[in-house]
Amino acid sequence: MVLLLALAAPARADECDVTWSSVDDDFAALFEAPFDMEEDAALATLGAFTLTGASIIWWDDDIDRMVLRRPDSFPYNAMHQISRLASWYGENNKNAIITYGVVIGAVALGGVIADDDYVVDTAALMAEAGAFSFVLNVAAKMVIGRARPHTGRGPHDFQFLTSPTNSDMHAFLSGHTANAFALAGTAAGRHPNWYVEIPAYTLAVAAGLQRVDSRSHWMSDVISGAFFGYAIAELLVDRHECDDDAENTVPMVSLTVEF
Repeated sequence: MVLLLALAAPARADECDVTWSSVDDDFAALFEAPFDMEEDAALATLGAFTLTGASIIWWDDDIDRMVLRRPDSFPYNAMHQISRLASWYGENNKNAIITYGVVIGAVALGGVIADDDYVVDTAALMAEAGAFSFVLNVAAKMVIGRARPHTGRGPHDFQFLTSPTNSDMHAFLSGHTANAFALAGTAAGRHPNWYVEIPAYTLAVAAGLQRVDSRSHWMSDVISGAFFGYAIAELLVDRHECDDDAENTVPMVSLTVEF
């Protein structure tokens, strides 16, 4: 399905000469972005912080109790049915990694078959977004150290600077959700068409709900993870958008990472 979407995406490779450049500048830009936000981005960030805080204070415990009871009600049944779309993806980290590889590989293959460099670069940006999301998310988990719902410690149990092996204290943020939205946001941002946006964001939302339904994360972990992944995608898409009127095209994503 992803391969078909990649082939159906509009061919824009002829509009500008897209090449691959270093990812180092992109990584640096992630840390500079909070200090150089436009008004719309600042408002979106404030909204995400507000929703996350409200969920931690009021909603997390209630939603987790609902998941435990599994009531025969529309809110729970709707959440459960949507979450099943990502049941295999959210089962463990191995499945998630396989999913990333298959999705990114399918988009890249679609671009090669269609002879469309723009689609191939989209796959490269998706890989970059997923890698950045993973690295920063792991760091956040260890710094924040929040207990997962299944531990029974409640939504307000934090142990800052926890061990990287202490998975029970790695609830915040939701890595599966962040990575899903990083991939979805990159694909949809580069190809803003309904046949890309709807399936991409539907599966990303399903990934987040699966993490709540499996009691691996609180709702606030998912809200913050979704915003985190989407923000990374938006930054990369914006940085690598072609300017058709520019005399010299800024190089795009690089295959080589120098440390």
